Amino acid sequence: LDAVYLAGALPCLLATVVLGLALARIAAEHGQPTAVQGLVGGLAAINPITFRALHWGHPEELLCAALCVGAVLAALRERELLAGVLLGLAIATKQWALIAVLPTLLAAPRRRLPLLGIATALAAALLLPGLIADSDSFGRATEAAAGQAAGGASTTPWSIWWPLAGVADSPFGERDMAPAWVGTLSHPLIVLLPIPLAALLWRRRDRRPDDALLLLALLFLLRCLLDNWNNDYYHAPFFLSLLAWETVRRPGVPQLSLGVAILLGLSFWPEQTRIFAESIA
Repeated sequence: LDAVYLAGALPCLLATVVLGLALARIAAEHGQPTAVQGLVGGLAAINPITFRALHWGHPEELLCAALCVGAVLAALRERELLAGVLLGLAIATKQWALIAVLPTLLAAPRRRLPLLGIATALAAALLLPGLIADSDSFGRATEAAAGQAAGGASTTPWSIWWPLAGVADSPFGERDMAPAWVGTLSHPLIVLLPIPLAALLWRRRDRRPDDALLLLALLFLLRCLLDNWNNDYYHAPFFLSLLAWETVRRPGVPQLSLGVAILLGLSFWPEQTRIFAESIA
């Protein structure tokens, strides 16, 4: 089983390596020394969140995060076809990648409709066969991913819904459960929140194309806070988006990203391991 898992996890990890190489190239274009290029590139793949995603068995979170950030970077470089392909693959990988649609469109200076069309067609081509073949399994998998169960929604101390939670029994033992309506509300809210925030950015006269990366980081951070089931590895998209923005906008040592990586590690270790100890296989 370990060999099978490793074989599936390596391509996902490789996606962060490729993103790191792309960010290192951007740093080089900005005239940054080799040490900074190596730090930026290495940090994309080697950070506490990467280790936690691999530890909990969710390397696909890394893949989808890299695809989302790559889509915005490609759009910034006026490579609309590549941006559409990366965005479509991201949406087919994880549903939360819908958050990246508006930032990607904002980053593209032109040909936004073709970009969106490519992403939509590719995501539909990859998702629809499985949905049509077994819609019930698709729905159950979505519900399980959302941490929802009969009678409530599992929650963690790192979610804004935590104060509403109470201890209840679950298949994994006692868990902190928020009311069922929390799960019903939080996920549509996460998907819809990009609309007003993207509109606010669009209306700014001093808007820069690379502001889309900062918007992406903000949206992914809000996704973590608003999700009833906020895990440490959920922060991979936020972290990679922040690292990409800092590389593009603030040449030099990515101090903000380094600080965030350290704080995320300290915030979750070892408390999350204790909370989920009973569910570790």
